[in-house]
Amino acid sequence: MPLPRTRAITRESHGLLAGLPSLPAELIQMIFDYVLLFSQTDKSLAFRLMCTSKYLANTISPALYRHVSLNAKNASKFFYGLDGTLKRGENRRWWSGNLEGKSSAVRRAMWLSMVRRVEIQDLRAVKACVDASAIICKHNRESRRKALQSHREGYLFFGDCHPANEDEEAVLLLGSSLCKRLGSLSLTHIEQLALTGFVHEHTLCINLPPNYKYSPEYFRHLLRPVDRFRKSFVLLNYTGPEGACTLDPLIEGMLERVNGTAACYIRSFKLVLRRLQQDPEGIALGVAYLAKCRILRRFAVLIENYTFKEGETSSSIEERMMTHFDNPWGTKGVARDLGTTFKVS
Repeated sequence: MPLPRTRAITRESHGLLAGLPSLPAELIQMIFDYVLLFSQTDKSLAFRLMCTSKYLANTISPALYRHVSLNAKNASKFFYGLDGTLKRGENRRWWSGNLEGKSSAVRRAMWLSMVRRVEIQDLRAVKACVDASAIICKHNRESRRKALQSHREGYLFFGDCHPANEDEEAVLLLGSSLCKRLGSLSLTHIEQLALTGFVHEHTLCINLPPNYKYSPEYFRHLLRPVDRFRKSFVLLNYTGPEGACTLDPLIEGMLERVNGTAACYIRSFKLVLRRLQQDPEGIALGVAYLAKCRILRRFAVLIENYTFKEGETSSSIEERMMTHFDNPWGTKGVARDLGTTFKVS
């Protein structure tokens, strides 16, 4: 697939610019460096630059695709070309080299390999990811050499990362507007199978909407296919028991039964508490006790925007909660042994 192109717009040269002599090479390079710098935070500028030359396409693509947000407006366009035909001779190491000369499918797969943080904003984006995962699986079945066995074993995101972005942690974020709608999402068996090729090892972030009133069990069916690749879990904007959102189904869902014994297949769980109306220390300790009972290690609770009382500091509150956590077990240092930590900011 040729690189995306923008329609050429004819502009008349500004009179003052037309009368200027040719700029020195050093000044041109300085201007170009500044334009590249601005493109790191301006995706529109980055996209326009990427369309101007092969060199800029290969240079800018990793930064442009590092963080993406998918929704009903852009999801289908984002995966455009993935269902193309593979060229003869394209082998498994499709992510190496430059973009030019590749088939549309491999070119799109290379862009996908650059993604390290993907936000799913609505149900249409979920469906687009399901369809794209199915296409990846189809390529795997049809290619003897498994040319698109992308991301190690055919995963849409977070597998064999593009070298330019391999230093960044893989994060899947479910947006707050999506959480409101997950209860109405109904996936067929085929679509659920496609989700198993959705993401490889990652940290899952769920951004709960304000006054969230549904049980986390509503979105457990969406998360189960990728549970075994979840390295850690971050829950944002949890408001405590009065918010009618209990953590027990989520934590229970992170445990699997192996020969009748509960075993956790995530490496860490971080709970971020924000804008709490109740006692944040009590909520944090209650959740930590639940994690302890579920044999969940490396559990971190972060309380943000905490209202400090006179004489309180972050370290004093954190130490106090560690002590409170140890008391029921009658042994000092239980929290540290389990990897349970509390942070206040």
